[in-house]
This record gives sequence, structure tokens and C-alpha cells, in this order.
Amino acid sequence: GLDGRVLLSNEAFRTLSGYGADEIGKLGLGDLDAVNRPEDLPMIVRSIIEAGRLRFETRLRRKDGTEVEVEVSVSALEDGAGLASFVRDITDRKRAEKELFAGRERLESVIESLDDLFFVLDSEGRFTRYHCPPHRDLFLPREELLGRRYDQVLPPDLVATIRGALAEVQETGKPVRIDYTLRTAGPARYWNATVSRYRTGNEADEGFTILSRDVTDRRRAEAALLESEAQLREAHAIASLGRWRRDGATGAMTLSPEAL
Repeated sequence: GLDGRVLLSNEAFRTLSGYGADEIGKLGLGDLDAVNRPEDLPMIVRSIIEAGRLRFETRLRRKDGTEVEVEVSVSALEDGAGLASFVRDITDRKRAEKELFAGRERLESVIESLDDLFFVLDSEGRFTRYHCPPHRDLFLPREELLGRRYDQVLPPDLVATIRGALAEVQETGKPVRIDYTLRTAGPARYWNATVSRYRTGNEADEGFTILSRDVTDRRRAEAALLESEAQLREAHAIASLGRWRRDGATGAMTLSPEAL
């Protein structure tokens, strides 16, 4: 009713609240709503009548004193004699939301501790967020990066590489690794990146992630090692010139092929 009393209820609501059919009719919203105060009821009723309907989340106080997370959809009856309310238990959904939020917080902590660059692209290829360690240079200022597509801000050769990786990830659903070079401040640096799907449970928010690791020092170390090996082979070849061996028993001398 307009005074907040429960005039009619079904078995599902009585089961949810824990009250019997002979008890529920003696209760009002003030007895059942664990969030809104009884003195706020007139204002809530007026809002519903003015808007025609209202949907909100609250907690239902059960007979045993426990509380249940619920979603309430309220509509004013056409004759103006009362309100019709549909109450849905959303305990599982709220629990899942809390777990998802906790998982996101853990993920944020991991991302912020990375020594790598991390980017999130939406389904259209626009940069929506990024992580860049303080000691590293980003290829563009933040205000020029966020909200823009990768093909608007990156060099053509890198655009082609990323476009191919995104297409492969979209088709297979599996991460793709790419290598590229990019110049920021100073000489060009070498990068190794993993491109993956970004899933949030909401299709409108899904897209791609790019985790990029600077491998310049490793590449330089590998190049230096190859150069050292080449120099060692050359030194060995030079040292081998004129090599000979004398047989102690016969006194015969044998020369290496390089000395011939």
C-alpha cells in the first residue's frame, strides 16, 4: 500500500523473507528494508508516484535478522491505490562483483609493479589505459595517446605488425608475440611484446592488451657475444698457422694444413 504495508505477497517472497502468510501482512517496508529509514518512506513513495516506477538495490531484513542483497523494481498502480514491487535476490551477483573487484585490484597491483610497458586497447584499437615505469620513456605524451587508435600514433611498420597480431588474436583467441624497434628519446630500442585478448565479462569493455618488454640490453649482449665468438675463431685460425707436431718415437715432423 501507499503507507508501506505489505498487502499481498507470493510464496517466493515469503520464502526469501522467512515470514509466513499470516505474518507478512502485519509488516511494512520499514520492517523489511535494512537500508532506508522508515521516516524516508513517504519521500520514496512520492518519488515512485511521480516517476511511475523506480528500481534500486537494498538489503532485505529477514525474519531471523539476517540480511539479503536484493534488487527492487517498484511501479505505481494505475488506480493510484498502491504500489507493485518485484524483489529479486542478487546475493550471488553481488558476491561475484566483489570477487571481480578484488581480482581487478590484485591485477592493478601486479601491473603497477611491472618494469614493462602495458597497454589496453578497446575493440576499435584505441588506447584506453597504459602503465609506464617512471624510468622509461613513453613514445607519446599521455594526452596524445589515450583515446587515439594505434594506427594514428605509431610508425607505419609497427602499425602493420600490430594489425597482424590483433587479427591473429581475434581469430585464434591465443596470445601472439611480436618483435619491433621503436625510437623514443635517443637511439632506437628493441622490444618484445605479447598481444592478448582483454576480457572483462562485459563485451562493451573488451579489447586487447599489449605487454612490451625492452630487450635492447639483451640484444646488444647477444651481438657482443657473437662478435667475440667471431674474433675468437679468427684468433684461433691465426694461431693455427705453422702448427707442427713431432713424433717422439720416430722423430717425424707433421705440419698442419694451414702451414702447407
